[in-house]
Amino acid sequence: MSLVLNSAGLNIQSVTTATAGAGNAATFPFGNAPSMTMAIDGTFTLTLTFEASVDGQTWFAIGATKLSDGTTVATATATGLFAFTNTGLAFVRARCSAYTSGGANICAGVGVW
Repeated sequence: MSLVLNSAGLNIQSVTTATAGAGNAATFPFGNAPSMTMAIDGTFTLTLTFEASVDGQTWFAIGATKLSDGTTVATATATGLFAFTNTGLAFVRARCSAYTSGGANICAGVGVW
């Protein structure tokens, strides 16, 4: 997994494999923020599954609001913005569950109270 900063100073994580280990998921801490928006960009043929954890060890599927149309989705296969509401979560991640080619570049920003 490579980690760089974009112009807004947000970490960008690259997801490039469906094999467990480095490059398999982009994970972001929620902290005390009420919401998080994840931006997915890049050229890829892969499926990202959204998951959340309260302890950073055990992960569960979670729905995200696709901001382009307001639908709730569990996965992403294209670029876009996806929003999450914090209901006591410690982390949210986009994990590659199916991979053919390319790489997704993912960054996230949190809301403030």
